[in-house]
Amino acid sequence: MPYTLALVDLEEGFRMLSRVVDEADEDTPVDAQLRVRWEHSDGVTLPLFFSVDRGTDR
Repeated sequence: MPYTLALVDLEEGFRMLSRVVDEADEDTPVDAQLRVRWEHSDGVTLPLFFSVDRGTDR
């Protein structure tokens, strides 16, 4: 299954590689403001990001 990876610039000054999980990933603009959602699966917790203007906190 294809998925969208992004370099996310955090407010704290760090940059991290993560997934963007918007329903229309390929349409997410480069300068989009993102929000984190923590995904818990098989004993691992991963940060996933979605656009503030499109996503919802699920």
